Amino acid sequence: MSGIVTHSLQKFTCSKPNFSVTFMSVVTAKRFTIAEYHRLAKLCFFREDERVKLIRGEIIQMAAKSKSHSTFNRGLSSRAK
Repeated sequence: MSGIVTHSLQKFTCSKPNFSVTFMSVVTAKRFTIAEYHRLAKLCFFREDERVKLIRGEIIQMAAKSKSHSTFNRGLSSRAK
């Protein structure tokens, strides 16, 4: 879910025999600030049922809560009272 900027791989060949230069592909992850993350949420960039977190500037899609996870949390919640 993080913004990825990619640049293409290019090959340049000179007229000299057995000479070529390859420029490597560069991939840069877009790092979001907290303000940008909140703005995306406010603009409904994420679906209502989508679970995402901002971790070290990257928007990470979280796994859906399983039934056992929810049951465990309810048990912890009731013990804390």
